[in-house]
Amino acid sequence: MLGAMSDTQNPQASPQPQPPGYTGYALPGYPGQQTAATPAPGKALARAALIIAIAAMLLAFAGSMTVQLMSRSRDLFAVVGVVSSGQLVLSFLLNATALILGLIALRRPISKGVAGIATGIAIAGLFGILIALTTMLMVVVVPYN
Repeated sequence: MLGAMSDTQNPQASPQPQPPGYTGYALPGYPGQQTAATPAPGKALARAALIIAIAAMLLAFAGSMTVQLMSRSRDLFAVVGVVSSGQLVLSFLLNATALILGLIALRRPISKGVAGIATGIAIAGLFGILIALTTMLMVVVVPYN
């Protein structure tokens, strides 16, 4: 017999015994029962990038306002430079972290929107820091007339 297979060769012929009540499908919870949704791995990373990017943006705004208020006093001129430099360094670190996390999250198949927004905010923040550093360098290098 050419086409005949024995029961030991055909896995469909002798199924394994199943426990009583087993239907072969995953059963949902009881009515009214809440099931815990597991977050996708890319979403947490994208959210973290967005939170860090927004924190960096708020830090830059608060630092800018603080420097503006402090620069009105002639006694605090040295303190203004220290506060401004510290704010720029911390803002750079936060924006760089948000950019790295956002780019990693963009490579994952889920949550591209949030990761893209975080990456865009971080790039804008880094560009703003570059402009601020250029302005500070021009003030130091170019003498007043």
